[in-house]
Amino acid sequence: MRKERKTPEQLPQEGMRESKSANRLLKVLGFLSAHSDGVDIETLAREFGVSTRTIRRDLKVLKSHGFPIIECRNSSGRKVLAVNDGSMWSDGDEDEARPRFTYDEAAAMFMGRRFLAPLMGTFIWDAASRALEKIRRSLGPRVAAFCDRLFESVQNTRIGWSDYTDKAQILDDIWAAVEKHHCVRIEYQSLSADAPRVYDIHPYKILNHRGTYYVVGYSCRTRDIRHWKINRMISALKTDKTFKVLPAFSRNEDRYFQEMFGVYQKDHVGQKPEKVVIRFEREVVRYVQEHIWNESQKFTPQEDNSVLMEMKLKYTVELKSWILSFGRFATVISPEPLRQMIQEEITAAAENYPQPPKPS
Repeated sequence: MRKERKTPEQLPQEGMRESKSANRLLKVLGFLSAHSDGVDIETLAREFGVSTRTIRRDLKVLKSHGFPIIECRNSSGRKVLAVNDGSMWSDGDEDEARPRFTYDEAAAMFMGRRFLAPLMGTFIWDAASRALEKIRRSLGPRVAAFCDRLFESVQNTRIGWSDYTDKAQILDDIWAAVEKHHCVRIEYQSLSADAPRVYDIHPYKILNHRGTYYVVGYSCRTRDIRHWKINRMISALKTDKTFKVLPAFSRNEDRYFQEMFGVYQKDHVGQKPEKVVIRFEREVVRYVQEHIWNESQKFTPQEDNSVLMEMKLKYTVELKSWILSFGRFATVISPEPLRQMIQEEITAAAENYPQPPKPS
C-alpha cells in the first residue's frame, strides 16, 4: 500500500512531536551556526545525546520552516551540514570583519521581544520594535512564524506590572537626563501625600523592580539619595543645569543596590547594613533556595531540615511583607527590631479574624 505523503504543513508538526524538544531545535541551529566549517550528523548526535535518526528529524523540521541548512564539503572534503546565513543581513557591505547575527541569535532576539513589554510606548520600545521588524524581514515569514509558535509556550505574568503608555514622555526625558547628567524638576504625588509636590532631583539610575521603574538619585530638597516611582510622576522637566554624581555613590554603587531588599527606603536613609537571619521551615526551603533574593544571601541547613538564611541589608522595609508571605513557615531570628515588627503585624492582623463564639 502506498504510504501517504506528508504535506509541508503536516511535516513540521510531526517533527516537533517526534523530536520532543523544541528547545533542542534552536540548540542544534546554534551549534551549526557556531561551526562555520560544518558539522556531520554523528557529531550532532553525540553533542545532544540522541540518535542520528532524531537529529535528521530535527534538521528536517528546521529546513521545512525555511532555515537555510545545507549539505556541503568541509575543508577536509568531508560531507557536513552547515547554516548558510552569510546573506542574512545583506546590505551591499561585503566587509568580512563586520559582525553578523547568526540565525539562532536573531531568532532568540525575535522570540524575546515580549520581555520588552514594560517599556511599551517609550523610545526604547519604538527603537526595539523597528529593530525587531528588521529581524523579522531578515528571518523570512516561515522562520518568523516558526519562532512565534515556539515562543507560544512562554508567557509573562502581568501581576503588579506597570503600564507606561501615558508615562512614555516622562520616562524618555528621565532617561535622557540620566545619560547627560541633567537636573530634572519633577511634580510628584507620593503615596502618603494629599497633594503633589515639586522636587529638583539629580537622576543617577533608572531601576527596574518587578516590572516597575524607579529613579534613583539625589534629592536637592532632602540632600540625600532617594527613590522616585515613575508611575507617581505627574511631570518631569529636564533642565539645562547639569550635576555631578556624588563620589560616595559612584564608589559604592554596586554595594548600594546589593544592600537593598526591594526599593522602599523611607526613614532608613543613613542606616548601616545589618545582618538579617530568618529560619525557613522544610515546607518552603526548596522554594526559597531556588531564587536569588539578595546578593549577600547565605543558607545554612539545620538538623530538622529547616534552613537559616542570612543577608546583610540596609533597607528592610519591604522585607517585612516578604517574610509574612511565608506565614508560619518563616521566623525572624534577628535583628530584634525586625522580629518585633513582624510580631506586631501578626498580632494586628489576627484582630481582623476574631474567633467565632463557641456554641453554648
